[in-house]
Amino acid sequence: MTRRWPKVDGRSKRQRYFTLLLIPHNEDSLRKWRIPVILIPLVAFFSLFGLGCMIFFAYGYFTYQEEVSSLRFLETINEYQARQIKELEQQAQDMERKLHRLDELDRQVRSMVGLEGPVEDTAAEGTGGGLEPLRLGGEQESFDPARWRDLEQRLTAVNTSRQAPRAAEENLQRVQQIAENYEALHERAEKKAIEMERLLVEVEERLEYLSTVPDLWPVEGRVTSTFGWRKNPITKRGQEYHEGIDIAARPGTPVKAAASGKVIFAGYRSGWGRVLVIDHGNGYQTQYAHNSSLLVKVGEEVEKGQIVARVGSTGRSTGSHLDFRILKDGQYIDPLTILKR
Repeated sequence: MTRRWPKVDGRSKRQRYFTLLLIPHNEDSLRKWRIPVILIPLVAFFSLFGLGCMIFFAYGYFTYQEEVSSLRFLETINEYQARQIKELEQQAQDMERKLHRLDELDRQVRSMVGLEGPVEDTAAEGTGGGLEPLRLGGEQESFDPARWRDLEQRLTAVNTSRQAPRAAEENLQRVQQIAENYEALHERAEKKAIEMERLLVEVEERLEYLSTVPDLWPVEGRVTSTFGWRKNPITKRGQEYHEGIDIAARPGTPVKAAASGKVIFAGYRSGWGRVLVIDHGNGYQTQYAHNSSLLVKVGEEVEKGQIVARVGSTGRSTGSHLDFRILKDGQYIDPLTILKR
């Protein structure tokens, strides 16, 4: 009996499966696997899908690590900048306090020498050389606007990055505020420097003027006769107008110049005895009469408080004393209105 095998189309069979043969080098039997054709694209698809997933997750992991590293770096930078900003804020506060002290010193100096307060000068832009940056002591650096602009630009660049933490924005705002404060302080410092330079000139002029005001008591003693009408001390009769003051003192007591100036007369005059006249400028002259001796000569410059004569009783006098007189613009004035108490 003939056995019939079912006919199978070879082409159709080859299209359904792939056969994988494993031929060993020894006497073991062959190994054969039949792989359906439909499985090949599925395996390829899932392989590519798995590879894509691996690449995606690997990229995400390395990107995450890079962002974490960048954020840590930015946090370190922000901490450093925060410390710098705090130091700069402290410097700004120190400058503010020093400017207040300068203002107070300005007022005290003006009060001491009798000067009025500074006049606000809105036209401080005149011609001439610029001022050097004002240094107010310590190790504080002078203000440099370019430095602030550079720091602000760097912080702005950091702030616009998507990786920047919120601290960068806060630091930027603080830097902008400090920069504005520092610019205002810098302008105040420049104006104060100009004011102090003017004050120095005014004080020098004022001190020079005050040195010419005869307000120093010329001799230590007791005032025995004041300025104005009095009974004649010699005749004891009638009234006479006394154009100075008499200061009783022991013979030989030092007589001091009431102000700095130049000796314009040093000699003997009838009735005055040995007399000394000093021109102080600004319309002031002083006269010292009845001295026992004169210690300076005509043309000599004298300083305020310098000993220029010694008390005596020369000329028309009733006893040892100094007749002291002050002229202002050629007119005798009461010395007690000028002499310091």
